[in-house]
Amino acid sequence: MSVHVIYYQDGAKKMRPVLTREEYLALRGSSKQQAILKAVREGDESQKSKLVQMNYSCLPNEDGSLKGSTRMSNTVGMDIDHITAEEMQAVRERILAKKEELGLLMLEMSARQQGYHLVFRRRTEMSNEENLQWASKLLGVEFDKGAKDITRVFFTTTDSEEDLLFLEDEMFNPTPLQLPRGGEKKVSPRGDLEGVVSPRGDLEGGVPSQFKGIPYSSIIAEYWERVGGEPAQGERNDKLYQLAANLRAICDNSEDLLMRVMPWYGLSEQEMRNIVHSACKEPTKGSRLMKQIVKDLAARSADSLPISFSTKEGRGEGLPPEMPKKLPKIVKLLVSRTPDVYKPAVAHAIFPSLGAHLWKVRFPYIDNVMHEATFMNVLMAGTGAGKDCISQPINHIMADIR
Repeated sequence: MSVHVIYYQDGAKKMRPVLTREEYLALRGSSKQQAILKAVREGDESQKSKLVQMNYSCLPNEDGSLKGSTRMSNTVGMDIDHITAEEMQAVRERILAKKEELGLLMLEMSARQQGYHLVFRRRTEMSNEENLQWASKLLGVEFDKGAKDITRVFFTTTDSEEDLLFLEDEMFNPTPLQLPRGGEKKVSPRGDLEGVVSPRGDLEGGVPSQFKGIPYSSIIAEYWERVGGEPAQGERNDKLYQLAANLRAICDNSEDLLMRVMPWYGLSEQEMRNIVHSACKEPTKGSRLMKQIVKDLAARSADSLPISFSTKEGRGEGLPPEMPKKLPKIVKLLVSRTPDVYKPAVAHAIFPSLGAHLWKVRFPYIDNVMHEATFMNVLMAGTGAGKDCISQPINHIMADIR
């Protein structure tokens, strides 16, 4: 596995594999990711830490944690930073021109648009830093010396053609590289392993790759995360049996489908068939764990859907009023650095803090009694929906009082 997405659990930085191109593009292309990147590029550096983070150079510890990881992945992530505007085009063309020699798998524009992140095949006879030095010499560019550790994460940009410049499916191989049976490790002049094949092959036409719109690869990745991680050598059979026993609940109890969607971890076809057959011959029953996983992944997917404040037929039920075209100068100023999708929330949330500046000002309320200004704002949204977008405008308004 070569690409992992970073998440936090109980304060610890952890990582899980991204198993398909579709899942990778979905993480990059969510409306939240696009809005955050836009804010960063408009000068709000505080938003950068909220971008999706990826690691391309190491494998997680047994508990899924990133800190202290020492196991290298099949690829190397490289950060080329602080390139002048005049050099950007030339550097990109040089990288793409040497993609075969380099073993390039991914190339993206950095968040500040002043450099590139790239991923290439690891030369197994070299250390991580030696790989970076080799690539740096090949491309004629300096790599970020602070990003030489295998645990280094990269702030991801979007799935647009302007940001994601090159991507190979090889990066999503769901199993470690397997050597041919009976063969020895053979290194090509480029340093990568020759004769390596995917243990399960490509999915044939007509075979479903998703359940209720969620890729099986994402469901399996979430399952491993909840049961303590992917199987290590010596526990593959037992853990794969448990996976099959749970997964069959959303695979129509079909042995053929399970054979195609499950990872093999280097086992032979007969070994896998024995495991799947044993799991499926037990009395049919549902899996509470699998149902919960599907439910949680569906909720996450809903959170990342593009946010819209209007429909073709008019205002959607329960949606806020449209943002006025003409705004008071103070409101226009306070929402000027806010992504469009969050502007209505910010425009509404600033009034309590603005009201705190009023002194000896009274208003007739609905009961015709004069009162000083009293405002309240309630902001409701799911986890990670961007509610913090109101914080900076409010901090600026309240700075003089604080």
